[in-house]
Amino acid sequence: MDTAVLEQMLDETFDHAVVHHGYTNYMRDYGVIVHATADPSTGITPSHLRHLFRYCVEARCETSLPAEPWRVSSDDRLIDHETVARAAGSPPGST
Repeated sequence: MDTAVLEQMLDETFDHAVVHHGYTNYMRDYGVIVHATADPSTGITPSHLRHLFRYCVEARCETSLPAEPWRVSSDDRLIDHETVARAAGSPPGST
């Protein structure tokens, strides 16, 4: 893919919610899933967009938000610590 086309595609995801990003289970490719929405008056249906970067050797993510919104964005009680621990390779019940 041409770099300019990729840059334009990523610019179009600005101000939408990144709902997941990270390396695939096989650790070769990097995926980004975006929930794209528009003003309801436009009639555009919200959708999830998946971008898969194949053979990705490095990925860097940045946010334009300062630290404070991240601190108050979600309650830690909503995190399923068992699932996080299993994904990190910790045995169940060790959280």
